[in-house]
Amino acid sequence: MTTNLYLLIPQSNLHVGAGSSNYGVIDNLVQRDAIDQYPNINASSLKGAIREFFEEAKGWSVTIDKKKIPNDKSKKVFGDIDQGKGNCVFSEGHLLGLPVRSNKKPYFIATSPYVLKKFLSLSDEFGYELDTDLKKDLLALASLSPETEKPILIAPSTISGLKIEDFINFTNHNLRLSKLHTILGEDIVLFSDEDFAYQCGDYALPVLARNHLDNGISQNLWYEQVVPKMTRFYFFVDDYTEEVLFDKALEDNTQLVQIGGNATVGYGRCKIKNLNKVIA
Repeated sequence: MTTNLYLLIPQSNLHVGAGSSNYGVIDNLVQRDAIDQYPNINASSLKGAIREFFEEAKGWSVTIDKKKIPNDKSKKVFGDIDQGKGNCVFSEGHLLGLPVRSNKKPYFIATSPYVLKKFLSLSDEFGYELDTDLKKDLLALASLSPETEKPILIAPSTISGLKIEDFINFTNHNLRLSKLHTILGEDIVLFSDEDFAYQCGDYALPVLARNHLDNGISQNLWYEQVVPKMTRFYFFVDDYTEEVLFDKALEDNTQLVQIGGNATVGYGRCKIKNLNKVIA
């Protein structure tokens, strides 16, 4: 069995629906972790979307009498009604970093000590050996303790007059990171766990109005929560195939994988890469 870790970055807004509303204010909410309530992608949603991509875009199915039939690779990786479960086990997609708006740059990637420690803990639990330099970066950043309403800014230089979301007071830290920047970008803001939880909450995540028009007349107006593009998710795959089929299928893939709903309006177009190839 081989365990691989994958980085998933939406290139457009992402809506993987939870099938629930927020007391009528937000009609369609996104999926969240049952414990910490951070946005996530349930394993079943993730596996289903990737399976559809492989079968539609990568030729892992054939069409017979207008019916799509998975090929042997798809059955081996994802399973089949007749064959039973597949040979790859998918974790849920966990949150690693969230883009937050700034007056000086389009966005910074925000994270928190809890999120980084969770990443380290899950890597250990899944038996995944992180790159040594990346692990040092994660431990160093997770050891910092940002104050509430005073995030720690990890940037190449001091930025005067900076405002990130509603924050104007920052602690600048010249932390040298050798590998983490390849995942989170050059400019990272470390929020306290309390502040980061707010940024991930229903009052801070973007909510977009959707409308159905009939001859120019509104017939159905609703509000939909989204996870913004450039958010960082990660997930694990335990691959029990001798050929490590799932990873090989993704190795040379340059196409975006559609995850979640509203594909026809451009939602959910995601890059998925093996973490080791991202930081190499």
